[in-house]
Amino acid sequence: EKLEEVRRLESDRMGFLQAAINAPNLDKQRAIVKNEKRLGENKAYGNAWDQLNGMVWPQGHPYKWGVIGSMQDLDAASVQDVKDFHATHYLPNNAVLVLSGDFDTKDALAKVAKWFGPIAKGPTPPALNVPAAGAGGRKAVTVEDDKAQLPLLLIAYPIPGKGQPGWTEMSVVAQVLGGGKSSRLVRSLQYDKRMAVQVGASVTGLREADLFLVEAVPVPGVKTEDLTAAIEAEMAKIVR
Repeated sequence: EKLEEVRRLESDRMGFLQAAINAPNLDKQRAIVKNEKRLGENKAYGNAWDQLNGMVWPQGHPYKWGVIGSMQDLDAASVQDVKDFHATHYLPNNAVLVLSGDFDTKDALAKVAKWFGPIAKGPTPPALNVPAAGAGGRKAVTVEDDKAQLPLLLIAYPIPGKGQPGWTEMSVVAQVLGGGKSSRLVRSLQYDKRMAVQVGASVTGLREADLFLVEAVPVPGVKTEDLTAAIEAEMAKIVR
C-alpha cells in the first residue's frame, strides 16, 4: 500500500535532489556517516575487512578502500563534490528499478512512468580504470584488536569476478568446502579435530575481480598457524 510513496521518494532522490544539496544538509549527513563508521570500527574485528582489502588489491584499485571512505575523505568532501557525483551517477540510464510484491503490474508500470518518466537520461558515466588484480605472491599480516576475545583468521585468494569464466565453479567449491554443517571444513575442523569455533568459505561476489574467502575462529589454545595449515590441507584435497 506504500508502493507509490516509495516510488515518489526514489524519483525525488534521482531527479530532484540537487536543490537540497547544500552545506548544512551535507554537514548533517557527514556527521551521520562518520558515526556509522565509528560504530563499525568499535566492534570486534571491525577493521578486519578494510585491512584485508588494503592488502589484497593493487594500488589504484577501487576495492582497495572501504565504500564508506576514511574520515579524511568524509571531511574533504565538498558540496560541489557531492553535486558532481550525483549529476554523474544518479541517472535513469545508470540504474535498475526493481518492484517486488502483491501489486497489479499494469498499474505499477503506469506509476513508474508517472514518477520516473520526466527524469531525463544523462551522459553514460565514465568507465572505471581498474588495474589488473594479479596474485602478487603470498602476504600475511597480524592486526591487534583489543575488542576481540579470540583471533579471527581470514584467508583470501584472488579469483575471476562474478559472471566471468571460473567464478561459478569457485562459488560451488566454496559451498563444498565451507557452506554449512555438512561442508568439508566444518566437518573436519569443527567436529572432528575440534580446532575451530567456527569456519566457513565463500566468494564475495565482486564484479571486477573477486575473492575466495575462508574465515575461521580457532578454539582457545589452537595456534592460527596450525589452523591455517589444517585449512590448506583440506583445500589441497579439493585441488587434487
